[in-house]
Amino acid sequence: MSTARSSHEAALPAERDLAAALHEISNALTVVLGWLEEARMASEGNARAERAIDIALSRALAGRDLARRAIGAKVPFYEEEAELGSLVHDAARGVEREAARREIAISVRIGSRAREARLRDTRSALQVLTNLLLNAIAMGSRSVVIEATLGLDEARIRVTDDGPGIDPSRHETIFDGTHSSRPGGAGLGLRHARALAREKGGELVLLPATTGAQFELAWPVAPPRSETMATSRQGSLDGMRIVILDDDDVVLELLTTALGARNAEVLTARKMEELDALLADRPFDAALLDLSPVGADALVPLVQRLRETSPEGLIVFISGSAGIPEAIAGMANAWVRKPFEIGEVLSVLKRRT
Repeated sequence: MSTARSSHEAALPAERDLAAALHEISNALTVVLGWLEEARMASEGNARAERAIDIALSRALAGRDLARRAIGAKVPFYEEEAELGSLVHDAARGVEREAARREIAISVRIGSRAREARLRDTRSALQVLTNLLLNAIAMGSRSVVIEATLGLDEARIRVTDDGPGIDPSRHETIFDGTHSSRPGGAGLGLRHARALAREKGGELVLLPATTGAQFELAWPVAPPRSETMATSRQGSLDGMRIVILDDDDVVLELLTTALGARNAEVLTARKMEELDALLADRPFDAALLDLSPVGADALVPLVQRLRETSPEGLIVFISGSAGIPEAIAGMANAWVRKPFEIGEVLSVLKRRT
């Protein structure tokens, strides 16, 4: 190790080492995700708890993947299309507990033409909106309004608060990342939010406001579905025969609903005996396998049989295990770690279409 490097590392406190900090955040979120999954199973039948845990799972998974990608880890990233109304409500739901803790009211207003308009890259749009909402909440507002309208080829989402507003002297530099008015902020959020919006073909601006602050996010609208399907069969798994082995009814219901809606033939098994019956019928295009219903001694024979049954079929492990057993690590096409979002599974399955 060089002397210069040693001096630099000695001068840089461990907590200021960004790559190391992101690595530790990723590890912490992995632990959080594991316990959230445990809580989700224990909360069955409690609709309020299930809703809260599902929101937390989704955001924790997104946060972990962001941290891992930032340090160069290979993490599958997928964007989604979603209705504008769903996106705006999802953003509001994500921060509603923080708003309630500070006794701040959040209102959602969606124009009549805007509600069902579909946007592209909505995972990124959700990041930007979450940043804007948390900023408004942290600034001591009493109310925050999210208003969505539709233009010719883009949506416009305004986040307006009645807080102290932004000093006019900072209007020209609000997005340069040099200063933050948010208590405890580092000044990087708005800079990153604007950069992300522009990367996706949108824009983020600060609008003039007599009281409080008002930001407007412009975001591209997706092509009409008929046009998209005609050119690329986007989202379709037409004719795919997919077998699933999992002993979690919630996961089975999620996958059956999502894959069936994309015209796949979905067959499910909770036990090895049920899977055997499915494999005896006819070949499959993809097999999604949770490892928990499979005994350790049966893993290698199972994968070998799957390969014999359908040499061209995809084999995808869907497991919350810390890792895949070495004996079968190279025998599958992909591993989607629980808790997953359906887009992660779809991104793997589309390799077969």
